[in-house]
Amino acid sequence: MALLSLKPVSRAAEPAAFGSTALQRLMRGYSIEITGADRAVREACDAELPAGTEVFIAFVPGESTDRVVDAARKVKARGMTPVPHIIARSFVDEAALDRLLGQFASEAGATRALVLAGDRPKPAGPFDSALQLLKTGAFQRRGFQQLYFAAHPEGHPAAAADVMRQAMKDKIAHTLQIGLKPALVSQFTLDADTLLDCLADLPDEARATPFRLGVAGPTSSKTLLKYALYCGVGASWKALGTRGAHMGQLVLQESPDALLRQLAEHVFGDRSAASANVAGVHLFTFGGVARSVEWSKSFIGSAS
Repeated sequence: MALLSLKPVSRAAEPAAFGSTALQRLMRGYSIEITGADRAVREACDAELPAGTEVFIAFVPGESTDRVVDAARKVKARGMTPVPHIIARSFVDEAALDRLLGQFASEAGATRALVLAGDRPKPAGPFDSALQLLKTGAFQRRGFQQLYFAAHPEGHPAAAADVMRQAMKDKIAHTLQIGLKPALVSQFTLDADTLLDCLADLPDEARATPFRLGVAGPTSSKTLLKYALYCGVGASWKALGTRGAHMGQLVLQESPDALLRQLAEHVFGDRSAASANVAGVHLFTFGGVARSVEWSKSFIGSAS
């Protein structure tokens, strides 16, 4: 699940600080993340997203497999690209993995997936890492072409940074070895520098890998904090408790405009060399899909 950065966002980049063209370039081709909930799927299908938009479909705890497969099918039917989450620790055996990938492929035409280890402390079966899923050969057998992996700008609550760095290298290397395309998508943060530092600190093996910048779409402070509690944000959550009066200055705003302007400035400005592999923005739609899509259109406008 996503980690919430509770660092205050610098106000150095105000709306006039960088041109709208850079924001349009950054936002064009964005992806979104939804759950299999009926409302989220309905909003995604009704939102007039551009054809081919990648719609990541999360497996939240207790979610029905059938409902997520159905969500992927509906997304595909509306001309978008389903990207289901595939959670290693949720599978009881390899047959279950193969069966689910077969459903996504045959019923929803899925060729892309986000492959994750998962948060459950004890695996349901023999898999406890994304790499183990890759080594089964199931993704190739079922016709998948591109596999996303998570980047962790705030660090991982259950693994050391060097362990996560090596895991990223191994997953990218194995994906290329089996003839598929690797890609990265970050968990969301409210701090542009944290996200840009994550990009700059990627291992050499990942520097040519497409990278989507995780951003929370427009929502309320209350909702952001709810998801922080739900996701278990580890060190960032503990840091909040030490800030006292400074909490009132935290930028838990209803839309991440300032964050996006900072990202656009660096991706297309003085840090562009470190951001050359940025494939766009990935929106976590905590405030609702429809709201996030309408907000995104305000940046993209009618530019081609």
